[in-house]
Amino acid sequence: MSKEQKNTKPAEENINRGKNLLGKVICALLAIILWVYVSYDKKPETAKEFTNIPVTLTGIEVLEGRNLTVLSNDMFVKVKLSGTRSILSRVNKKDIKAIVDLSDTTSLGEQYPIVTIAGIPDALSVEEKKIVSGKLLIDNLVKKNLDLNIEVTGKMADSVIEGEKTVSPTHVTIRGPESTLKSVTAWTTPVDVSKINSSVSTFTTGIVLKSANGEAIETDMITLSETSAAVTMKCRGKKELEVNVPEIIGSKAGYNITVEKIEPETVMVVGPIEEISILGSVDVEPIDAYNATENVRTNLILPENMQCETTKINVKLKLTMIND
Repeated sequence: MSKEQKNTKPAEENINRGKNLLGKVICALLAIILWVYVSYDKKPETAKEFTNIPVTLTGIEVLEGRNLTVLSNDMFVKVKLSGTRSILSRVNKKDIKAIVDLSDTTSLGEQYPIVTIAGIPDALSVEEKKIVSGKLLIDNLVKKNLDLNIEVTGKMADSVIEGEKTVSPTHVTIRGPESTLKSVTAWTTPVDVSKINSSVSTFTTGIVLKSANGEAIETDMITLSETSAAVTMKCRGKKELEVNVPEIIGSKAGYNITVEKIEPETVMVVGPIEEISILGSVDVEPIDAYNATENVRTNLILPENMQCETTKINVKLKLTMIND
């Protein structure tokens, strides 16, 4: 054997040892990967809990056909699913559906329903499903007619007098659980009377339901025959007006007659807002000088659609004799 051949043999042995070591390392890695896959993806005992899943009710129309309805339906369940880790890891809480079918419900009071879980992969199984909060209560479904009350807010202007208030419709029909409807009242949404500036004002409002203590009721369990209303308010204006000095008509032989004083000098007049707002004073009937004395009572002159508590004006006259 030549010297060159002797030197080549150890190098080949080293290469073969390296290849064998690499092969062993690769085999070990493959074994580890296979073990992880089998233990992670194939182990059926793995479970996961999902909490506060809202319950969806079905069969409501069938229930209402029996004149029954749901009094309380805010229920949440806890669900425990089992299956492979890889599949469980892909399940999102919002994908899980908890369903209660009311089609076969025929009794009143608290129910203990069967919850069906949907929306999960077929490869998973439901180990546990439990209602953790809320109750399912069934009540009689009834109708009730309510007078529609008018609610006002704001302060009416000092120059405006509140008059007749009417609302259309005058009443509404509500439908819902019998026990809830016992103390319910119906109201318009508030009408702001501070904005009234005409004799007749119409406001479009909503309709709200209130409990016995005056709190608004917000629930889908009660339905209304109407959702809006029209409130009409008829108001009057009031204004303090100056009384004009009466005219002296005719004459009284031997006398010069003048007005010294009138009482009251101003009066409060009530009338249509649009008309009274442009008035600055009010007239009185003229005085006939022929029958005049030092003190005379005369009448206010008002349009037919205006009123005043004071209808008579006292007039003090000065009668001065005329010297020839």
